[in-house]
Amino acid sequence: MSALLIERAFFNSIEPPDNVKVLLKGLLEHNNINLKKNKDLIHILNIVSNTNKSLWLPEVKNKIENTWDDKYYDMFIDVLLTQSLYTSIYIEIYNYFTDNQKEIIIENLLSRELTGKQSVLLGTFFGLLFKKEELSVDDLDEFCDKHIENFPGLIISCLICISKNSKYIPMAKNYYDVLNSKNNLETKILMLLYDLESIVS
Repeated sequence: MSALLIERAFFNSIEPPDNVKVLLKGLLEHNNINLKKNKDLIHILNIVSNTNKSLWLPEVKNKIENTWDDKYYDMFIDVLLTQSLYTSIYIEIYNYFTDNQKEIIIENLLSRELTGKQSVLLGTFFGLLFKKEELSVDDLDEFCDKHIENFPGLIISCLICISKNSKYIPMAKNYYDVLNSKNNLETKILMLLYDLESIVS
């Protein structure tokens, strides 16, 4: 039952004290404000593109710096795991967050049960992010080693993105060999593995 229906039922059944009326009115106004904020953020995340990002990214940055709420993490992560077209824009948004906020996002992402498609999308996100940050080979090796068992698709997708820089290819070859020896990979992951093979061979 919505807050509006509760309010109507309450006002129609008895005459509540004035302080209860004020409280109910405040709750309704607060919920409407929060709903508008949620809609605004989802709207921006869904319409931002390479052609209009100069218009919308400052809006996102302003929200992150001034009106960010913990519940918005899930919105950002859900968009990140479902939209493949604008991963590079989501990396720009990710870089607006503080280090502490970035940790929350990464921990949340890596604690989820991911589908094969989400795993691949997330691997692309990490690959492009690590490439932009010029992550060291040792740090990438540590990341891959930590997550290869739970997220093979993520690791393959990440290595495909980042191996466009030749310094990562020997390490990527090692992980290709490890993954190629597994016989329980999903078809989508195996297809990605063939793509990685063409890079490291």
